Amino acid sequence: MLSTGRTLSSFVFCDSRKAEFEDVTDSGQGDQVNKSYLEVTGMVVTNPTKDSVHMQQDVLLHSSSIFHPTLDEFPAALFLESSEPNIKPFAYLQLPSVHSTKSTAININQTLMITDMGQFSEYSKTVMNSETFRVALRGQTALHLGKLPSTVVQYNEVLTFKGLNKLTGFNIPTYQIVAAKDGGPNMIGKAFIPNPSIMTLQMGNVTYNIYYNNTFIGTSLLPDLTLKPGNNTVDMRSTVNLKLLQPPPKDGLLHLEVRGNSSIYNGQHLTYYEDALKSNPMHIVLDLAKGMKPPGKN
Repeated sequence: MLSTGRTLSSFVFCDSRKAEFEDVTDSGQGDQVNKSYLEVTGMVVTNPTKDSVHMQQDVLLHSSSIFHPTLDEFPAALFLESSEPNIKPFAYLQLPSVHSTKSTAININQTLMITDMGQFSEYSKTVMNSETFRVALRGQTALHLGKLPSTVVQYNEVLTFKGLNKLTGFNIPTYQIVAAKDGGPNMIGKAFIPNPSIMTLQMGNVTYNIYYNNTFIGTSLLPDLTLKPGNNTVDMRSTVNLKLLQPPPKDGLLHLEVRGNSSIYNGQHLTYYEDALKSNPMHIVLDLAKGMKPPGKN
């Protein structure tokens, strides 16, 4: 997620595309930052823990300036625009030193410590439930140009990004009701999950609670879930009380609600992901006849 003249970076979990840099210096040096923009080309969020994530981000800094200034490394506060004026950063992104050219590649590869869990959960819910959303980045660094004195540059930018859009299009294209073994799942299949953003997101073992006519009937596990940009088809294992589906609907179509329950990676509950999952209940329709057919039968 990103920008600048006031900003110099993109941001975690989102798609920022292009953002103009504004001149905030008091001399011609500021013009070297003016009319530049950042473009995020890739973002991978992995190894989540209860209080951190590892973030790798590929960014291009585009500039039309004939000069090539250098910006020092600096920490940038990340926060939701809605927390202004009393901002509450949920993390600090360490932005590397950059020597600006016409098109400069920037790689961000670091562990991001969560500084405000409540705000990070709000951020995660915003990413989950928004088609686009706005975040802010704030920091201070020094700009250098040749032998001229360095200039302090203040960054303070609000940015617009692409979110997960409520996972619109989530469905179960194939499933099979099977005999449960030793209390194991009695429904297996595939879940289809669209990801309209450019981010890859490792979430661990994700579980959903399943409801039929507002009655809890079981749980569904998406093991080792990693959402990648585009369409994802992942394994699904469910344990369902089939007796609660009686009598079956006359049209053979089972209308279910799935509600996020847990996200566990390396034995740790990821509460920020769990809050996002719980904030986005989804509805699916299953054809009972398809689920009762033997594997390989149409």
